[in-house]
This record gives sequence, C-alpha cells and structure tokens, in this order.
Amino acid sequence: MTMARRSSAADTPYAQDWVDFYYCGDGLPTPSVHALALTGDGALWGGGTFNLLRFDGSQWRAAGGDQPQCTTAIVSLLAAGDSLWIGTEIGVARYRNGEWTRWWMAPSAPTRSVRQLAMAGDGDLWALIHRHDAFEDRLTPWDLWRFDGADWAPCDHPEPNLRAIAPAPGGGILAVNDREVVRLDKHGRCEPVGGLPQLQPGARYTSLATSASLTAIGSSAGLVLIDDGAARVLTGKQGLPVEDVTGVAVGPDGAIWIADARGIARHFDGRWRYYSAGRWIAGSPRALVPDPSGGVWVAASEGVCHLRFKSMTLAEKERFFEQVCATRCDRHGFVVPLILFDPRKPQEGGVPAATDNDGLHTGEYLAGADLRYALTSSPDDARRAREAFAAIAMLESKTGLPGFPARALIRKGEVVLGGSGEWHESPDPEWLWKGDTSSDEIDGHYFAYYTHYRYGPQEDREELKALVTRISDRILDAPYFLPDYDGKPTRWARWEPPFLYSPEGAAQRRLNSLEILSYLKVAHYITGEERFHAGYRDLLDNHGYLENVRGGVCLDLGGDPQFDDHLAFLAWYPLLQLEDDPDLRAVYFEAVRADWERQRLESNVMFDYIYGATAQRGFRPAACIQALRDIPLDLTNKAVHNLHRSDLKRVRGHKGRLFHRPLRWNERPLADWEGNYYHIEGRGDGRHLLHGAHFVMAYWLGRLHGFIE
Repeated sequence: MTMARRSSAADTPYAQDWVDFYYCGDGLPTPSVHALALTGDGALWGGGTFNLLRFDGSQWRAAGGDQPQCTTAIVSLLAAGDSLWIGTEIGVARYRNGEWTRWWMAPSAPTRSVRQLAMAGDGDLWALIHRHDAFEDRLTPWDLWRFDGADWAPCDHPEPNLRAIAPAPGGGILAVNDREVVRLDKHGRCEPVGGLPQLQPGARYTSLATSASLTAIGSSAGLVLIDDGAARVLTGKQGLPVEDVTGVAVGPDGAIWIADARGIARHFDGRWRYYSAGRWIAGSPRALVPDPSGGVWVAASEGVCHLRFKSMTLAEKERFFEQVCATRCDRHGFVVPLILFDPRKPQEGGVPAATDNDGLHTGEYLAGADLRYALTSSPDDARRAREAFAAIAMLESKTGLPGFPARALIRKGEVVLGGSGEWHESPDPEWLWKGDTSSDEIDGHYFAYYTHYRYGPQEDREELKALVTRISDRILDAPYFLPDYDGKPTRWARWEPPFLYSPEGAAQRRLNSLEILSYLKVAHYITGEERFHAGYRDLLDNHGYLENVRGGVCLDLGGDPQFDDHLAFLAWYPLLQLEDDPDLRAVYFEAVRADWERQRLESNVMFDYIYGATAQRGFRPAACIQALRDIPLDLTNKAVHNLHRSDLKRVRGHKGRLFHRPLRWNERPLADWEGNYYHIEGRGDGRHLLHGAHFVMAYWLGRLHGFIE
C-alpha cells in the first residue's frame, strides 16, 4: 500500500489550564468568601462573612486572632505595598509589619460596608461605600473617602451611586456609576471621561479595572476598553463570550479577566477563553484576583478556586492519563470509569463501573498501548499492552460460548456498579458476564486485534489468532451476525444482508456494511484463513456492500447518535491500512474523506489522525496538536454552562445542533471521541471520572503516523 506524504507538528511545551478547588470543609472554613487579595510576600488573603483567612499554600486558616476587624463581615480587601487593607461593614482596618490599625464608627472615617478599596498612583487610599447599601441612616452623607497616609477625608462629588473605583493612570482614581465614568483627584476635582461609546438603552456599568496603559469597564451590555486613549466596546459580535459582565480584572501579564454569573473569561494573545462555573469555577464568581504567573484566584458562591496554567508537553499529558488508566480506572485489566464517593474530594476514590462498552474502551486503550510499544519497545509498555489484551481475551473465554465476547465481566463479590442488562453465570463460578454484546464492542475488539497483531508484543500472536478465528467463525457461520447465548442475533450486532436491506435495518445499512467488511479484512490479515476473504468478497460482489459505503457512512453535522461516527472511524482504520486493491481503495478513500469532511469542525483528533494516516488533503496536524492541548486534565463530568453565551452563532432550522460549530475542548462538556460536541451544556455532578484511554490512543496514533514530533 502506498502511504501518503506526512506532515507533522512539534510537541513543544504549552500552558495547560488547571484549577485547584477549595471548599468548605476542604481547607476552607466557610464558603462565604467575598474578597481576595495577594500581598507582596505572595500570601493570599480571603475575607469571609465572619473572618479573615490566609492561605498557606495548601490550607486556608483563620488569621488575625481575636482582632475585632478579623471576626466581623469583611467586604473588601486590598494589597498595596507592605499593607493589607480590609474593608468591613463598619469601617477600614490595616495590617502592616505585624501591627493592626483600624478606623471604625467615627465621623472622621468611612463607615457602613466599605465595598471597595483602591490605591492611587500617588499613594492615597480611596474607599467606596455604595449608597444603596445603607439601609439605615448613614453616619455620614458621603460614599467616597480618601486617606492621605495620616487622615481620612470625604470626597464631596456630584456623581450619584458610584459602583466601582480603580487607580487612574497619572494619579487619582476612576469611578463609574450606572452610565458615566469620571476621574477624581485629591483636590476634589471631578471630571467626566469623554470619548466613550454610548451604552445601549437600559444598560449600566458594573465594574472597573485599570493597568498602566489599559482601562477595562464592565457593563451589562459588554466590555469597554480604553487602550492608549482609544475607547472601544466589545460585545458578542467581537468575540466577547458574555455581555452581562459583573466583574473585571487586569493581570500583570496584560490578560483581561471578566466574570458573569456563570463563569469567567480570559483574553490573552488575541483570543478569549471561557471558563464555566462547575468545571472551572466553584459557583457564581464574586471576586477576581490575577496572580503573577498568569492565573487567577476566584472567590465564588461555593468556594475559592485557583485557575492556573501548567507548562507541559503532550508527552507529559499522555503519561498523566496513562497513570489515571493504570492506577484509578483499572478493573481486572479493563479500563473503566470511576464513580467518585465525593466529587469535591476525588483523592478519596470511588467505585469502578462495569459498562456496556468495557470491551470498546479497553480495546482503544490496548490500541494505544500497542502503538506506544511499537515506538518504544519498552518492557513496561509491553506489559501494559499484554495486560489489556488478556482482559479483552477474557471477555470471550468467560462466557463459555466460543467466539462470543461479553460486554463486561464482574468477579462475584466485588464492589462495582454493574448496571442493568443481561447478566449470566460463567462456567467459571467466580465470574458473571454481560450479554447482548453490540457492534460497538465488536468494533473496539477488531480495532485492537489489528493493532495488537501488527504493532504489539509478539508473545500474544498465537492466542490472538485463535481468538479472532473463533469470533470471526461465529459471525461468518451465523451468517453475518453475532449469535447470543440463545442463538439469536444480539440487538445491534447484525450485518446480514436480509436484515440490512429490510425496513428495520435500513438506518444501520451504511455503518454496519462498513463494520463487517472491516472485521473480515482484519480476520483474514491475522489468521490467513481464505474463508474470511471469501466472505469479504461475497458481501462486496453479491450483496452490494461497496455501494453501501460509497460516499461515506457518517451522519450530518450534529446529528444523533454521534457515537455511530466514532464506530465508523474505528472500522475505517484497519480497512484503509489493509486494502491493497486500487479500485476498492479509491472508493474507500473518497468515502472516508467525505466522512471526515462532515466531522472536521468537531476537532475530533481520532477522526483526524485516522483520516490523515491515509490522506493529506486538508488535514492539519497543528490543529490536532491544539485540540489535544485543549482537552482538560480533569475528566470528571462537572457541569458546564454555555447556552447563555453571546459569542456563539446559532443555526436555525437544524434539529441536531443549535450552534454553528463546536466549542474548544476546554469549554465543552465532558466527552471522549464518541460525544456530540454540538451539545454545549452539561448538567453533570462531577462524580463520573472518565479514564482518558481515548487520549492515550489518539496521542500514540499521532506519534506512530508521524503527526507529532
């Protein structure tokens, strides 16, 4: 077979997003943290409902002892120079060089819920008290105060209902109310900032942040940026993920952070990324504090989290997922999901699952292990490949039915979530096996049989030949379906012409035709038995199966079920690698190209690499590298919120998808290569831990075929 010319992309270090969560009872005394500050010594401080907290690098602890300002409601925090400033419901306090000073309940100082503190460039401290927060008669008529280092003085300004303040470039501060932005200085001068775009009717300013050259103003209708004197407004049309901005911050690296009720977004290197509450943020955001390394600390309604960026390579990421497979999601050699006891404490473990697709996913893991071994020849890699194959082989040996692999196996007495379905006693009295095995499973098996025979350790070859012979004989003799324990076809493992050409089987005709052609091709390759090649030619020459796959077998964009497309590409890979007939290859190539074109917007790396292993046209290795980088390290099914976003283009009149294209992997709900990526909202509870075998397989597929340097 003539291989296509390869192009590759380098696996250089990149910034992998990661988040650390701190919940009540998990190092955080209370979830009610409203304010955060990072002092110059690197200490992180938090202000809660009844306490001041300090993070020591691993745990949150109460700080300030019995100081009264540390035991009342803390509303705002500010780190400035060598001082930590604290705004409480009854005044301001300062912690400097181990000593406390406070200004409370006095006409000469700010009182009543000090909502925000800001340090101007000239060293003056400003304190904001929102007027609408004073439900009783206020002790003073002023909502803005200035501290010059010795005394507090009120600022008598004409602007009503100030909402936020920030240092102004050149001295003084900027302040916003509902519709205006003003500059105030220490002399009491107040002047409007001109040249700003008009907010749409009904919109209001909500938040404010500044840096040396940038002013960012959040509003209920977008983000206003003033950069080097030029002002512009960003909305969804300009790529802003959300328009109802509730908070804004500017990091030391120039990154812009914004918050809305359902998450936060970061703008860096010319692009926005949205981090949803649930997967990335512990509830609704309340405060943003960028850190010196480019990450951000977020106080939210359910806890505090640190979104940060780890420098790593894809090779390191693959080792991370390999460890998850080997140490957390290994059950008798099967790669399975783990159902966590507590989603907020994943380190405490969980209960492994026995799923309908244990054979499919373990087969994908086995393929990855085989491809890795082909490149490394490592004894450890050989061991993992052989262990996975032993598990796959056991699915068939424990049923007592030659050539019939179970969906799953459970050892009697083990703690496992087995689910519903057909469970049977094994001839081995220690085991139970699950029947009604589907084509999903057989696809995963034959995909792995092919890679294990071609690339895996040689020690398993004879056992593999015998196993493939038994399963292929059972299918061929049926003929062309998988007989269950009762001799009847299982529900989905049906490839016989009478069924596929019936009204009942019409919907499965294209995919199932591809599957059986692929199985028989693999069986002939591994066993050398001519009867499997004869069955292959029979379906092509006498039953029109070539026409069934012509033009591709996959669904339209966003159609359900998307896992059928996943099964198609598993079947395409060995068929495309093994077929030498130029006429058949031409049909197969055009079919897989059509399938890939239907899926290419999805950034499904497995699909891309299987297509790229045969073709070059349109395939972009660099896009696959980026997709692999975007996949989160956290593979739990946490909630993801995206339907409210303003940057997504909706598709009208399409029943399978709501939006023009899928989101990036780090913004999607939890998925492997079989998900529908046009479903952009996830309602998970974080208890389901996916194993990561899909990443391991795709990474080594890319390495073996030269797409990853």
